Amino acid sequence: MGKFNGKTFKSIASAVDASNTVNLFNNKAIDKAESILFPDEEIVRALSGVLKSGTGILVLTTKRLFSYMSMLGDTQQEEIPIEEIKQVNIEKPLLQQATISVMGKHNDIEIKFSRKAADDFYNAIGEVRRFVSQNKNENSAQTSNEKDSIQLLKELNELYKSGILTEEEFTLKKKQILGI
Repeated sequence: MGKFNGKTFKSIASAVDASNTVNLFNNKAIDKAESILFPDEEIVRALSGVLKSGTGILVLTTKRLFSYMSMLGDTQQEEIPIEEIKQVNIEKPLLQQATISVMGKHNDIEIKFSRKAADDFYNAIGEVRRFVSQNKNENSAQTSNEKDSIQLLKELNELYKSGILTEEEFTLKKKQILGI
């Protein structure tokens, strides 16, 4: 996968700070969430807010969207891989809170938080989805080109074995196909 060109953060805590949604009750959830990040996962955004059954955090990375909640020693985590996000809705009623609902293939995540951070987080989800989709398409095209090259080499080898191509012609064409 290529490098994400959008804004990223070194830690979940710094992403929550940047969103201005800090909630002191979520410090434990932030620490736990940091420990479950994959080494190649880039943190794109993180928010602190109200999940289904209490306060928690919502983290957007280049690989997944996940919520983490820690209450009275009990923790709950839900996640949706980016490729499995089916729909994202944002509701911004007249009050100071907004709600983002993310529907995945197998589960949904909903969080209420400061209205000010809503647009930024919503746009970041779209940006990451486009990035993942673009990388998927590029990888698919690369695999297709590799298959085409292998097929060409097989056909070239048959022409050489049957005596239609000389060894020099075969070697020259093989180098062209392989980009050598």
